[in-house]
Amino acid sequence: MKKYWCILVFFTISLIHFQTLFSQSLFNPDGLTLIEITFENSNWDQQLDAFYAADLNERLLATIEINGESFDSVGIRYRGGGTYNADQGKNPFNIKLDYIKNHDYAGTETLILNNGAKDPSFVREVLSHDIANQYMPSPRANYAKVFVNGSYHGLYVNVENVDKNFMSLSFNSNRENTFFDCSPDGTIDPPIVGCAEGIGSSLEYLGASVECYKDYYDKKSDPIGGWNELVNLSNAMEASAGDIENSINIDRAIWMLAMQNLIVNLESYIGAAPENYYLFRDENDRFNTLPNDFNETFGGDALLDQGQQELTLTELQYLDPLLRSNDNTHILMKLILQDSRYKRQYLAHFRTMLEEIINSGWYATRAQELVNMISIEVTNDPNKIYSESQFIANLNNTTTIDYNGTMIDIPGVAELMNQRLTYLLAHPEFTKTPPGINNIGHFPLDVIPNSNNTITAEVTDADFIYLGYRNNLTEVFQRVEMFDDGNHSDGVAGDGVYGGDIFVGLEGIQYYIYAENSNTDVGTFSPKRAEEEYYNLTTYGDVVINELMASNSTIVADQDGEYEDWVELYNNTSTSMNLNGYYLTDDANDLMKYQFPNVTIDGDGYIIVWLDSDPSQQGLHADFKLSANGEELLLVNANLQVVDKVVFGAQTTDVSYARFPNGIGEFVAKVPTFNSSNGLGSANVNLAKELGVKIYPNPTQDYLTIEIKEDEDLEVDIFNALGQKIRSFQLSEKIQLDIADFRNGFYWLSTKGRVLGRVVVQK
Repeated sequence: MKKYWCILVFFTISLIHFQTLFSQSLFNPDGLTLIEITFENSNWDQQLDAFYAADLNERLLATIEINGESFDSVGIRYRGGGTYNADQGKNPFNIKLDYIKNHDYAGTETLILNNGAKDPSFVREVLSHDIANQYMPSPRANYAKVFVNGSYHGLYVNVENVDKNFMSLSFNSNRENTFFDCSPDGTIDPPIVGCAEGIGSSLEYLGASVECYKDYYDKKSDPIGGWNELVNLSNAMEASAGDIENSINIDRAIWMLAMQNLIVNLESYIGAAPENYYLFRDENDRFNTLPNDFNETFGGDALLDQGQQELTLTELQYLDPLLRSNDNTHILMKLILQDSRYKRQYLAHFRTMLEEIINSGWYATRAQELVNMISIEVTNDPNKIYSESQFIANLNNTTTIDYNGTMIDIPGVAELMNQRLTYLLAHPEFTKTPPGINNIGHFPLDVIPNSNNTITAEVTDADFIYLGYRNNLTEVFQRVEMFDDGNHSDGVAGDGVYGGDIFVGLEGIQYYIYAENSNTDVGTFSPKRAEEEYYNLTTYGDVVINELMASNSTIVADQDGEYEDWVELYNNTSTSMNLNGYYLTDDANDLMKYQFPNVTIDGDGYIIVWLDSDPSQQGLHADFKLSANGEELLLVNANLQVVDKVVFGAQTTDVSYARFPNGIGEFVAKVPTFNSSNGLGSANVNLAKELGVKIYPNPTQDYLTIEIKEDEDLEVDIFNALGQKIRSFQLSEKIQLDIADFRNGFYWLSTKGRVLGRVVVQK
């Protein structure tokens, strides 16, 4: 008999915010990355200047230490357009760890270090990345103290490199997909005969020939193919084709464009010449937008149109949220704002960020945190571009700077946004009351794999509601209309409860709800951050795939001391089950790859199968391995019916992919719990007592204090209820953490793979 716990009800409608697991230490949001560069020659600066001038992408060899980890034979060059100047002491770096040898730092092969040019506040770039990462795939950024040949060289912005590896992890891609950097370098050749003249990377249609586009887009993926796909996308844009969503992820584009407008980033798609974003074609053959280059956000660039005067501070504060609605040179913006549904969704996403980031005061608090974090380093920076007084002033006030020989005014971040907030809150589009979406549930409560189910919700002030749903992260959200007609498990017709019918397969369903009122021209999502956030409807069977590891380097070895791939099965019932005749496979076309022998899995018990292509070994060893780049794994019964399946993307070494909660939840990347419950707190609840660690207050709202009596430093990770690592910090004696941005729920503190304790956030 199956066990139905209260936790099942919670997680059946639990909120999921997809976050790809990356190394936390390189981009620690609450600390500085330490980078030490050693060149053999003392004239390294002159050599790098010469390489930059020659524009041959040549690099100078060096040894580098990152947070104490050393790498030799790395390749370094200067980078940047307007941020590079041969006469300044601190130029931006591009550092390739794998230039000669196969080096990487926790999966990162290239470091991007920016110098903060044109930003006397030194917070714009990091702050903007912090905002973007809450709503869309985006590179992370923090600060790095950089030493060169033993001397402090200066404080840099450390930005995550957007490369094929980043794209693969961010978009769950297992192949080398088409990838464009949409940032023209300014050297546009005269138009080719038969080609229209473009303005930046606008996506406007320039002609049928791929040659029409090569001055405006830089293809970073394999040189074979890709250009025709871009031409087809631009053609669909021009025609405003009804199936445009087959060509581009509109929702992701809306998030990016709304954010650029909100934070007044005119060095972007919405600026004078559309630029500074990426296009990545995913597994569903749709292009996805990805923002890039945030060094001139919050009014750092004030040029709205080419050849015209820069905007004044007042004009920046009053930047129209519907900017470019009739502009053919910004075809993506025009397409979104001239379609009534897209426009409502754009304003819904805009409203969410306006409330969560600006009106809540989050951006101001975070900006001040960043200033406090780096103020000493700015003071001590021997090569700082702007004075300490300019740094202090520009968070709040306009600061005049000398930018490559031109005196320009950079508005204060708070000065700009305080008035912009007042303007936006009074804007007619944001004084409307959006529909209400409440009491989301499903019927029947017992979610059986491969069965029909209904999602229900109470909705007010709406005349159209749809349910967006998909099976897993690799799929596109499908849509089905929801009704209040009494025929969709919605109760009585006209009672305000709406239902949408869907088929739930083996993997369960990820979903969100959208509602709009065409009369008032306003829409809303639930959850507010859809499609980046979504609800999860989980299914489970009697025996399930519970945890797997496709890149096991040091975690656990088999009986012969070999660190191999493995999978853990779990019995969701209280009765033992014999697996004789069951199969495991990683190929849906070959269901009988590995057949279980006469083996029994206890009720509420676990069993491990080593996936090492060595069935001759003693124990359960399958004759196939898993791919660390991602694939699928299926559990098949004796009747050759698939009873459980998991599809996974690229895996991180020594990090498992496991159901959370144990046996019934969706799969998340987490600390491995080999042959035991995936609940973080089950095995090591006494560790805090052993180490003398105190965690208080608990429950808490805005801050958390952690103390340790032992004379040692601990690297501590914080996991959310879904097992996702959301923060790391160094614990020594006592630390107070600001957790004001944490949502209600419980969180786990862990060190060295062991749990320190559970914290409840209750606001």
